Amino acid sequence: MPAEFTDYEKRLSASHERHCRIIATKYRLWRICRTRKCARDLACTGAMLVSPHQNATVRVQREIGLSGNACSRLPACIANLNQTAFDSFEERMTALQKFLIEHPKYRLPKFDRCLKGRRVAPAASATLDFPARSSDFKETNGQGRTR
Repeated sequence: MPAEFTDYEKRLSASHERHCRIIATKYRLWRICRTRKCARDLACTGAMLVSPHQNATVRVQREIGLSGNACSRLPACIANLNQTAFDSFEERMTALQKFLIEHPKYRLPKFDRCLKGRRVAPAASATLDFPARSSDFKETNGQGRTR
């Protein structure tokens, strides 16, 4: 029986994280987030933190026999919000959940964490031949000084 709950909780946790990141990205919370990575990615990609805002949700999950860990984490920018701003986030989360119930075929985008940071586009012809440096052609006068 615990294995079923573990699988269920993994799916519930992934869904919860995805919904939180969608709300944070759609409403551009990455602009106020202190995680530089979120601003670089223009999406919520920061760490998930345990938040006291989720105490009621954790309590409900424990009452039905789950561990309570599935929905205990929030993105850092949301976890650190004051209560008024968090209530606004909860309203948006409820609206998203209602929308998904009304439109079951709608698929949400994924905002997976990009662990490599900034990416540089590869050169058109990537070779290992480097151009010569100007110091390779400097003449020296026997004493180690350049002319």
